[in-house]
Amino acid sequence: MRRQVLVSSCVWFGIVVTLLWMGRVRVLSALAFLAWPGLTVLLIYPVSVLQGLQRFGYYNLFRVIPAAGPTIVIVFLAVSDRLTVPIVGVLYCGFTGVAAIWGWNLVGHEWRRGHPMGSHDIPVDRSEFSRVARHNIFATAATAFNGRVDQMALSVRSETGVVGLYSVAASTSAVVVPLASAFSAVALSGLAAEADYGARRVMGRNYVLLTGAIACVAASIISLLLPTLVPRVFGADFVESVGPARVLLAGSVFAAVNYTLADVLRGMGTPGSIGIAEGLGACVTAVGVLAVPADGLSSVAAISSLGFGVALLINLGFFVRTHRRAVGDVKQG
Repeated sequence: MRRQVLVSSCVWFGIVVTLLWMGRVRVLSALAFLAWPGLTVLLIYPVSVLQGLQRFGYYNLFRVIPAAGPTIVIVFLAVSDRLTVPIVGVLYCGFTGVAAIWGWNLVGHEWRRGHPMGSHDIPVDRSEFSRVARHNIFATAATAFNGRVDQMALSVRSETGVVGLYSVAASTSAVVVPLASAFSAVALSGLAAEADYGARRVMGRNYVLLTGAIACVAASIISLLLPTLVPRVFGADFVESVGPARVLLAGSVFAAVNYTLADVLRGMGTPGSIGIAEGLGACVTAVGVLAVPADGLSSVAAISSLGFGVALLINLGFFVRTHRRAVGDVKQG
């Protein structure tokens, strides 16, 4: 698993170096944004291992740092009118890189000591947590792909200007999804610590319903503010993004609920199902955008929302099946 992550990161950084050598990357912003995915891949390994070791404090910390750190600095710089595109790229690379280095050092140090994360009295099945970590890497990659496959597919069939309008719509609607982070972080640790399967199901259901309710309220408020926010933030040329953004808000609600549901499934010990659901959802979106004649960007947004909805329904099915299987095992025991 560690070798796979290192090879993937080396391949990506090799692409960046090649583009730089060919003269395709001439500005700091482009170089920074190209390097960011490679650093993100490097971070996946320690995060996955920490999840496998059930060290949820560090696990959640390394998930928050790459997102919250740059956001706080970006807001400060935007208010002070000193924000530039290269700075944004450097910030994301910097915080993600610090988290990756810290995570690798933490995991390596504990393994060299012979007891993971200071837990002297807890026997660790390396094959089991490696299985969980591998499944989590697959789930993380599939989730990231599902979140961007609509823009990737659209870029194949449309001009740059159209993709730009759609990207603005996707960016404004995606604000809903981070709201799920707080609930998913608590859900994962709570479910992992709960031994009673009935209590697990009730706890998981409550987290999912709460996330859905808050996501719906947030999406409604954002939908009302879009006609004012989009021209003010992105300029009058992007007013056409308001319609697709409103359609994508439905997909963002699905994605937000799915975000929490994914951590609920992780807490129930089935991270592999997440990757399957997200992968199938991404396939629906990619095939739909490429094959179905789309009458405008709102149709593309509807297909993307459908992909998120498919992933959510599949994960809900896995949630119900996991609970029923667990209850059956308890009765047989």
